Amino acid sequence: MKSIKQFLTLVTLLCGATILYILVSSTKNRDAIIQPVTIHHAFTEDIREVKSNGTVLGEREDINQQVPIKYNFSLQDLHRHFAFSTDSPIDVLVFIHIQKTGGTTFGKNLVTNLDVRNPCQCTKPINTKLRCPCFASDGKRQWLFSRYSTGWMCGLHADLTEWTECLRTSKPDQVENLHRQRRYLLLTTLRDPIERYISEYMHTNRGATWSGMTLKCNGRSATAQEVPLCFNESWEGVRLLEFLSCPYNLANNRQTRMLANLSLVDCYDNFASHSWNKDLILESAKNNLRNLAFFALKEFSNESQYLFEHTFNLRFKQPLSVLRPKTIHETRDYFDMLKPTVQQQIRDNNDLDIQLYDYAKQLFFARYNFTKSWNSKLKFNDGQSSM
Repeated sequence: MKSIKQFLTLVTLLCGATILYILVSSTKNRDAIIQPVTIHHAFTEDIREVKSNGTVLGEREDINQQVPIKYNFSLQDLHRHFAFSTDSPIDVLVFIHIQKTGGTTFGKNLVTNLDVRNPCQCTKPINTKLRCPCFASDGKRQWLFSRYSTGWMCGLHADLTEWTECLRTSKPDQVENLHRQRRYLLLTTLRDPIERYISEYMHTNRGATWSGMTLKCNGRSATAQEVPLCFNESWEGVRLLEFLSCPYNLANNRQTRMLANLSLVDCYDNFASHSWNKDLILESAKNNLRNLAFFALKEFSNESQYLFEHTFNLRFKQPLSVLRPKTIHETRDYFDMLKPTVQQQIRDNNDLDIQLYDYAKQLFFARYNFTKSWNSKLKFNDGQSSM
Protein backbone atom coordinates (compact mmCIF):
# COMPACT_ATOMS: atom_id res chain seq x y z
CA MET A 1 0.00 0.00 0.00
CA LYS A 2 2.84 2.33 0.91
CA SER A 3 4.61 1.68 -2.41
CA ILE A 4 1.40 2.50 -4.33
CA LYS A 5 1.12 5.86 -2.54
CA GLN A 6 4.78 6.63 -3.29
CA PHE A 7 4.21 5.73 -6.94
CA LEU A 8 1.13 7.99 -7.18
CA THR A 9 3.04 10.83 -5.50
CA LEU A 10 5.91 10.46 -7.97
CA VAL A 11 3.50 10.46 -10.94
CA THR A 12 1.80 13.61 -9.60
CA LEU A 13 5.15 15.38 -9.22
CA LEU A 14 6.24 14.39 -12.74
CA CYS A 15 2.95 15.56 -14.23
CA GLY A 16 3.17 18.87 -12.39
CA ALA A 17 6.74 19.42 -13.54
CA THR A 18 5.77 18.65 -17.14
CA ILE A 19 2.85 21.07 -17.08
CA LEU A 20 5.03 23.78 -15.54
CA TYR A 21 7.70 23.24 -18.21
CA ILE A 22 5.13 23.54 -20.98
CA LEU A 23 3.71 26.75 -19.52
CA VAL A 24 7.14 28.33 -19.11
CA SER A 25 8.23 27.31 -22.61
CA SER A 26 5.03 28.66 -24.11
CA THR A 27 5.50 31.98 -22.33
CA LYS A 28 9.09 32.28 -23.52
CA ASN A 29 8.14 31.53 -27.11
CA ARG A 30 5.26 34.01 -26.97
CA ASP A 31 7.45 36.73 -25.51
CA ALA A 32 10.12 36.12 -28.14
CA ILE A 33 7.52 36.87 -30.79
CA ILE A 34 5.53 39.78 -29.41
CA GLN A 35 7.95 41.71 -27.24
CA PRO A 36 9.25 44.88 -28.93
CA VAL A 37 12.96 44.70 -29.61
CA THR A 38 15.31 47.62 -30.17
CA ILE A 39 17.32 47.00 -33.32
CA HIS A 40 20.86 48.30 -33.49
CA HIS A 41 21.97 46.15 -36.40
CA ALA A 42 23.26 48.10 -39.38
CA PHE A 43 25.32 45.70 -41.48
CA THR A 44 26.99 42.31 -41.31
CA GLU A 45 30.77 42.22 -41.41
CA ASP A 46 31.47 38.50 -41.26
CA ILE A 47 29.64 35.73 -43.03
CA ARG A 48 28.34 33.06 -40.69
CA GLU A 49 29.00 29.37 -41.21
CA VAL A 50 26.67 27.88 -43.76
CA LYS A 51 25.59 24.26 -43.89
CA SER A 52 25.58 22.38 -47.17
CA ASN A 53 21.80 22.79 -47.46
CA GLY A 54 22.03 26.58 -47.17
CA THR A 55 20.85 26.84 -43.56
CA VAL A 56 22.68 29.51 -41.60
CA LEU A 57 23.98 28.24 -38.28
CA GLY A 58 22.91 30.24 -35.24
CA GLU A 59 19.88 31.70 -37.00
CA ARG A 60 16.77 32.52 -34.95
CA GLU A 61 13.96 29.99 -34.75
CA ASP A 62 11.40 30.61 -37.45
CA ILE A 63 8.30 32.35 -36.15
CA ASN A 64 6.34 31.11 -39.15
CA GLN A 65 6.89 27.37 -39.32
CA GLN A 66 5.68 27.26 -42.93
CA VAL A 67 8.65 29.34 -44.10
CA PRO A 68 11.79 27.32 -44.99
CA ILE A 69 14.38 27.97 -42.29
CA LYS A 70 16.91 29.51 -44.66
CA TYR A 71 14.37 32.27 -45.35
CA ASN A 72 13.54 32.79 -41.70
CA PHE A 73 13.22 36.05 -39.83
CA SER A 74 11.91 37.36 -36.55
CA LEU A 75 9.17 39.89 -35.94
CA GLN A 76 11.83 42.47 -35.13
CA ASP A 77 12.96 42.30 -38.77
CA LEU A 78 9.51 43.48 -39.85
CA HIS A 79 8.97 46.20 -37.24
CA ARG A 80 11.92 48.60 -37.21
CA HIS A 81 9.83 51.60 -36.22
CA PHE A 82 11.64 54.71 -37.32
CA ALA A 83 12.54 57.17 -34.54
CA PHE A 84 12.62 60.92 -35.23
CA SER A 85 13.02 61.90 -31.57
CA THR A 86 15.87 64.31 -30.83
CA ASP A 87 16.00 63.02 -27.26
CA SER A 88 17.86 59.92 -28.46
CA PRO A 89 20.13 59.09 -31.40
CA ILE A 90 18.05 59.70 -34.51
CA ASP A 91 17.66 56.79 -36.88
CA VAL A 92 19.21 57.31 -40.30
CA LEU A 93 17.96 55.56 -43.42
CA VAL A 94 20.89 54.73 -45.71
CA PHE A 95 19.96 53.98 -49.31
CA ILE A 96 22.36 51.73 -51.24
CA HIS A 97 21.68 52.67 -54.87
CA ILE A 98 22.52 49.79 -57.23
CA GLN A 99 22.53 50.83 -60.87
CA LYS A 100 19.46 50.12 -63.02
CA THR A 101 17.36 48.59 -60.24
CA GLY A 102 14.80 51.38 -60.04
CA GLY A 103 16.91 53.19 -57.46
CA THR A 104 16.41 56.61 -59.03
CA THR A 105 12.62 56.36 -58.79
CA PHE A 106 12.70 54.87 -55.30
CA GLY A 107 15.24 57.45 -54.14
CA LYS A 108 13.07 60.31 -55.36
CA ASN A 109 10.07 58.83 -53.59
CA LEU A 110 12.05 58.82 -50.33
CA VAL A 111 12.69 62.57 -50.50
CA THR A 112 9.44 63.79 -52.06
CA ASN A 113 6.70 61.28 -51.25
CA LEU A 114 7.04 60.28 -47.59
CA ASP A 115 4.38 61.60 -45.24
CA VAL A 116 6.62 62.50 -42.30
CA ARG A 117 6.65 65.14 -39.59
CA ASN A 118 9.94 66.55 -40.89
CA PRO A 119 9.79 66.23 -44.70
CA CYS A 120 12.82 66.76 -46.91
CA GLN A 121 13.30 70.31 -48.16
CA CYS A 122 13.84 70.11 -51.91
CA THR A 123 15.57 73.02 -53.59
CA LYS A 124 15.28 73.99 -57.23
CA PRO A 125 17.40 71.54 -59.25
CA ILE A 126 20.74 72.97 -60.30
CA ASN A 127 22.24 71.34 -63.39
CA THR A 128 19.48 68.70 -63.07
CA LYS A 129 20.85 67.64 -59.65
CA LEU A 130 17.96 67.42 -57.22
CA ARG A 131 18.91 68.14 -53.60
CA CYS A 132 16.52 67.53 -50.74
CA PRO A 133 18.15 67.68 -47.28
CA CYS A 134 16.10 65.72 -44.76
CA PHE A 135 16.51 67.39 -41.37
CA ALA A 136 14.91 66.52 -38.07
CA SER A 137 13.15 69.21 -36.06
CA ASP A 138 16.47 70.60 -34.80
CA GLY A 139 17.48 71.53 -38.35
CA LYS A 140 20.82 69.75 -38.00
CA ARG A 141 20.41 66.01 -37.82
CA GLN A 142 19.53 64.30 -41.08
CA TRP A 143 17.37 61.19 -41.17
CA LEU A 144 18.25 60.08 -44.73
CA PHE A 145 21.63 59.53 -46.38
CA SER A 146 21.05 59.12 -50.11
CA ARG A 147 21.87 60.50 -53.53
CA TYR A 148 19.12 63.11 -53.40
CA SER A 149 19.44 64.12 -49.76
CA THR A 150 23.19 64.26 -49.12
CA GLY A 151 24.64 63.51 -52.55
CA TRP A 152 27.06 60.66 -53.14
CA MET A 153 28.60 61.13 -49.70
CA CYS A 154 30.34 57.74 -49.68
CA GLY A 155 31.11 57.58 -53.39
CA LEU A 156 29.24 57.36 -56.67
CA HIS A 157 26.90 54.36 -56.42
CA ALA A 158 28.74 53.20 -53.31
CA ASP A 159 28.29 49.51 -52.57
CA LEU A 160 27.70 47.93 -49.17
CA THR A 161 31.44 47.53 -48.55
CA GLU A 162 32.03 51.23 -49.23
CA TRP A 163 29.07 52.34 -47.11
CA THR A 164 30.18 50.12 -44.24
CA GLU A 165 33.66 51.63 -44.15
CA CYS A 166 32.47 55.18 -44.84
CA LEU A 167 29.91 55.23 -42.03
CA ARG A 168 32.67 54.40 -39.56
CA THR A 169 34.69 57.46 -40.52
CA SER A 170 34.06 61.12 -39.76
CA LYS A 171 32.23 61.56 -43.07
CA PRO A 172 28.71 61.55 -41.54
CA ASP A 173 29.83 64.18 -39.02
CA GLN A 174 31.24 66.29 -41.84
CA VAL A 175 28.02 66.06 -43.83
CA GLU A 176 25.94 67.19 -40.87
CA ASN A 177 28.62 69.39 -39.30
CA LEU A 178 27.70 67.60 -36.09
CA HIS A 179 29.19 64.82 -33.99
CA ARG A 180 26.55 62.43 -32.66
CA GLN A 181 25.47 58.83 -32.36
CA ARG A 182 23.41 57.33 -35.16
CA ARG A 183 21.50 54.12 -35.75
CA TYR A 184 21.84 53.24 -39.43
CA LEU A 185 19.07 51.37 -41.21
CA LEU A 186 20.30 50.20 -44.61
CA LEU A 187 17.97 49.61 -47.53
CA THR A 188 18.24 48.96 -51.27
CA THR A 189 16.31 47.93 -54.38
CA LEU A 190 16.81 44.82 -56.50
CA ARG A 191 15.70 43.90 -60.01
CA ASP A 192 15.41 40.85 -62.24
CA PRO A 193 19.08 40.26 -63.24
CA ILE A 194 18.46 39.75 -66.97
CA GLU A 195 16.37 42.91 -67.33
CA ARG A 196 18.80 44.86 -65.14
CA TYR A 197 21.76 43.75 -67.27
CA ILE A 198 20.05 44.65 -70.54
CA SER A 199 19.06 48.01 -69.06
CA GLU A 200 22.65 48.70 -68.04
CA TYR A 201 23.87 47.75 -71.50
CA MET A 202 21.39 50.18 -73.08
CA HIS A 203 22.46 52.89 -70.64
CA THR A 204 26.13 52.23 -71.43
CA ASN A 205 25.39 52.23 -75.15
CA ARG A 206 24.16 55.80 -74.68
CA GLY A 207 27.56 56.75 -73.25
CA ALA A 208 27.22 56.29 -69.47
CA THR A 209 29.97 54.36 -67.65
CA TRP A 210 29.91 55.73 -64.07
CA SER A 211 33.64 56.33 -64.39
CA GLY A 212 33.61 58.30 -61.13
CA MET A 213 33.06 55.22 -58.98
CA THR A 214 35.75 54.82 -56.31
CA LEU A 215 35.39 51.06 -55.63
CA LYS A 216 36.87 51.49 -52.17
CA CYS A 217 37.62 48.50 -49.97
CA ASN A 218 39.91 48.13 -46.96
CA GLY A 219 40.61 51.85 -47.02
CA ARG A 220 41.69 52.30 -50.64
CA SER A 221 40.28 52.43 -54.15
CA ALA A 222 40.77 49.64 -56.66
CA THR A 223 43.66 50.28 -59.05
CA ALA A 224 43.55 50.23 -62.84
CA GLN A 225 45.52 46.99 -62.73
CA GLU A 226 42.97 45.37 -60.43
CA VAL A 227 39.94 46.55 -62.42
CA PRO A 228 41.12 47.26 -65.98
CA LEU A 229 38.96 49.37 -68.28
CA CYS A 230 37.00 47.52 -70.92
CA PHE A 231 37.53 50.41 -73.33
CA ASN A 232 39.95 53.30 -73.13
CA GLU A 233 37.49 55.66 -74.75
CA SER A 234 33.75 56.24 -74.47
CA TRP A 235 31.49 53.19 -74.42
CA GLU A 236 28.91 55.08 -76.46
CA GLY A 237 27.65 52.89 -79.27
CA VAL A 238 29.20 49.74 -77.78
CA ARG A 239 27.78 46.54 -79.25
CA LEU A 240 26.21 43.91 -77.01
CA LEU A 241 28.80 41.24 -77.89
CA GLU A 242 31.58 43.65 -76.93
CA PHE A 243 29.79 44.44 -73.70
CA LEU A 244 29.40 40.73 -72.96
CA SER A 245 32.94 39.73 -73.82
CA CYS A 246 34.77 42.21 -71.58
CA PRO A 247 36.06 40.10 -68.65
CA TYR A 248 36.29 43.13 -66.32
CA ASN A 249 32.79 44.45 -66.92
CA LEU A 250 31.40 45.55 -63.55
CA ALA A 251 27.88 45.02 -64.88
CA ASN A 252 28.38 41.27 -64.50
CA ASN A 253 26.77 40.08 -61.25
CA ARG A 254 26.62 43.70 -60.12
CA GLN A 255 23.92 43.18 -57.48
CA THR A 256 25.79 40.34 -55.79
CA ARG A 257 29.11 42.19 -55.81
CA MET A 258 27.56 45.37 -54.44
CA LEU A 259 25.88 43.57 -51.53
CA ALA A 260 28.76 41.25 -50.58
CA ASN A 261 31.47 42.00 -48.05
CA LEU A 262 34.38 42.29 -50.48
CA SER A 263 37.01 42.22 -47.76
CA LEU A 264 36.25 38.50 -47.47
CA VAL A 265 37.90 37.98 -50.88
CA ASP A 266 40.73 40.52 -50.44
CA CYS A 267 38.74 43.24 -52.16
CA TYR A 268 39.67 43.67 -55.83
CA ASP A 269 43.11 42.06 -55.53
CA ASN A 270 42.01 39.01 -57.53
CA PHE A 271 39.23 40.56 -59.59
CA ALA A 272 41.24 40.75 -62.83
CA SER A 273 42.36 37.14 -62.51
CA HIS A 274 38.77 35.95 -61.90
CA SER A 275 39.90 34.01 -58.83
CA TRP A 276 37.27 35.35 -56.45
CA ASN A 277 35.55 32.68 -54.39
CA LYS A 278 32.12 32.91 -56.04
CA ASP A 279 30.38 30.75 -53.44
CA LEU A 280 31.67 32.98 -50.66
CA ILE A 281 30.64 36.15 -52.50
CA LEU A 282 27.12 34.80 -53.07
CA GLU A 283 26.60 33.62 -49.49
CA SER A 284 27.93 36.92 -48.18
CA ALA A 285 25.47 38.85 -50.38
CA LYS A 286 22.58 36.66 -49.23
CA ASN A 287 23.56 37.10 -45.61
CA ASN A 288 23.85 40.87 -45.93
CA LEU A 289 20.59 41.10 -47.86
CA ARG A 290 18.84 39.22 -45.08
CA ASN A 291 20.25 41.64 -42.52
CA LEU A 292 19.42 44.87 -44.33
CA ALA A 293 16.65 46.83 -42.66
CA PHE A 294 14.65 46.61 -45.90
CA PHE A 295 14.92 45.86 -49.61
CA ALA A 296 12.42 46.49 -52.41
CA LEU A 297 11.87 44.57 -55.64
CA LYS A 298 11.44 46.78 -58.69
CA GLU A 299 8.95 44.44 -60.33
CA PHE A 300 6.70 44.48 -57.26
CA SER A 301 6.18 48.15 -56.37
CA ASN A 302 2.84 47.69 -54.56
CA GLU A 303 4.18 44.89 -52.37
CA SER A 304 7.40 46.83 -51.75
CA GLN A 305 5.43 49.88 -50.64
CA TYR A 306 3.29 47.80 -48.27
CA LEU A 307 6.29 46.11 -46.69
CA PHE A 308 8.25 49.38 -46.39
CA GLU A 309 5.37 51.19 -44.70
CA HIS A 310 4.76 48.43 -42.18
CA THR A 311 8.45 47.86 -41.51
CA PHE A 312 9.25 51.49 -40.64
CA ASN A 313 5.79 52.69 -39.60
CA LEU A 314 6.03 55.36 -42.30
CA ARG A 315 3.61 56.12 -45.10
CA PHE A 316 3.97 57.37 -48.66
CA LYS A 317 1.60 60.18 -49.61
CA GLN A 318 1.00 58.71 -53.05
CA PRO A 319 1.51 55.19 -54.41
CA LEU A 320 5.04 54.45 -55.52
CA SER A 321 5.62 55.23 -59.17
CA VAL A 322 4.83 52.15 -61.23
CA LEU A 323 7.33 51.22 -63.90
CA ARG A 324 5.94 52.11 -67.30
CA PRO A 325 4.91 49.06 -69.35
CA LYS A 326 6.96 50.37 -72.27
CA THR A 327 10.08 50.30 -70.11
CA ILE A 328 9.30 46.82 -68.82
CA HIS A 329 8.80 45.40 -72.29
CA GLU A 330 11.81 47.22 -73.74
CA THR A 331 14.36 45.11 -71.89
CA ARG A 332 12.47 41.81 -71.97
CA ASP A 333 11.57 42.10 -75.66
CA TYR A 334 15.17 42.96 -76.48
CA PHE A 335 16.37 39.85 -74.67
CA ASP A 336 13.77 37.63 -76.32
CA MET A 337 14.98 38.69 -79.78
CA LEU A 338 18.56 37.63 -79.09
CA LYS A 339 20.05 34.36 -80.30
CA PRO A 340 19.88 31.54 -77.73
CA THR A 341 23.68 31.48 -77.47
CA VAL A 342 23.75 35.19 -76.59
CA GLN A 343 20.94 34.76 -74.09
CA GLN A 344 22.90 31.99 -72.42
CA GLN A 345 26.02 34.14 -72.26
CA ILE A 346 24.01 36.85 -70.47
CA ARG A 347 22.80 34.23 -67.99
CA ASP A 348 26.34 32.93 -67.50
CA ASN A 349 27.66 36.45 -66.88
CA ASN A 350 25.00 36.94 -64.20
CA ASP A 351 24.82 33.49 -62.64
CA LEU A 352 25.33 34.83 -59.12
CA ASP A 353 22.75 37.58 -59.54
CA ILE A 354 20.20 35.04 -60.79
CA GLN A 355 20.72 32.93 -57.67
CA LEU A 356 20.67 35.98 -55.41
CA TYR A 357 17.46 37.32 -56.93
CA ASP A 358 15.75 33.96 -56.63
CA TYR A 359 16.65 33.94 -52.95
CA ALA A 360 15.59 37.59 -52.57
CA LYS A 361 12.13 36.95 -54.04
CA GLN A 362 11.47 34.03 -51.73
CA LEU A 363 12.67 35.99 -48.70
CA PHE A 364 10.71 39.08 -49.74
CA PHE A 365 7.41 37.27 -50.19
CA ALA A 366 7.89 35.21 -47.03
CA ARG A 367 8.12 38.51 -45.15
CA TYR A 368 5.35 40.15 -47.16
CA ASN A 369 2.89 37.30 -46.66
CA PHE A 370 3.71 37.00 -42.98
CA THR A 371 3.27 40.75 -42.47
CA LYS A 372 -0.15 40.71 -44.14
CA SER A 373 -1.19 37.70 -42.06
CA TRP A 374 0.13 39.29 -38.87
CA ASN A 375 -1.67 42.57 -39.53
CA SER A 376 -4.90 40.70 -40.28
CA LYS A 377 -4.66 38.92 -36.95
CA LEU A 378 -4.03 42.22 -35.13
CA LYS A 379 -7.09 43.81 -36.78
CA PHE A 380 -9.19 40.75 -35.94
CA ASN A 381 -8.07 40.82 -32.30
CA ASP A 382 -8.74 44.57 -32.07
CA GLY A 383 -12.21 43.97 -33.50
CA GLN A 384 -12.87 41.18 -31.01
CA SER A 385 -11.71 43.28 -28.06
CA SER A 386 -14.00 46.16 -29.02
CA MET A 387 -17.10 43.96 -29.08
